[in-house]
Amino acid sequence: MIPRQIIIAFRHHKLLFGLTGLLLAINIAVFLRIREEQITTIPRLHQTYEAKRKASLLQRPDTPALRMEQTREDLLRFAGSLPDGLTVPDVMQEVLELLDGNGLPRVNMSFTPESANFPNLMRYTTSFSVSGEYPRLKTFLAALQNSKTLFCIEGLSLANQTGDSGPVTLQLKLALYLRSGPDKEMKG
Repeated sequence: MIPRQIIIAFRHHKLLFGLTGLLLAINIAVFLRIREEQITTIPRLHQTYEAKRKASLLQRPDTPALRMEQTREDLLRFAGSLPDGLTVPDVMQEVLELLDGNGLPRVNMSFTPESANFPNLMRYTTSFSVSGEYPRLKTFLAALQNSKTLFCIEGLSLANQTGDSGPVTLQLKLALYLRSGPDKEMKG
């Protein structure tokens, strides 16, 4: 009985079924055409990209001497951007003021000097933990990042002390580069 009803419905709606079939056939044809275009276009785009990349690599000489010279220039530019007359106690005071300014407790810190492997530069590192509310810690980190002193944040971790809410502990490792000799040798 059901097949007979389907046949009767098909006879009454021939136009609807015909248009639906036609639209389906057109949709399949368009899909196959676009897919065929994409299949041929993608390898061509890859070849174009590789050709441009190789051309740009060939244009710049990539010798070890040139890389060393570029590194030297980068280091000189970095050293030139370091503030004059800054000392470790000044930096410690700045970090403590940033902590105070954000309502965080003062911490004990000591900077350890290390060689920076570049003339007239010293590298100092310190690690410390501070606990407080997350928004205050976030504001402290933003202030540290926006400081005129060039701090390098080498390590950062946040740990929640009591589940999903409450105080958060920030573990921070900072590195700092300071001038250690006469400026004339550094501008070199």
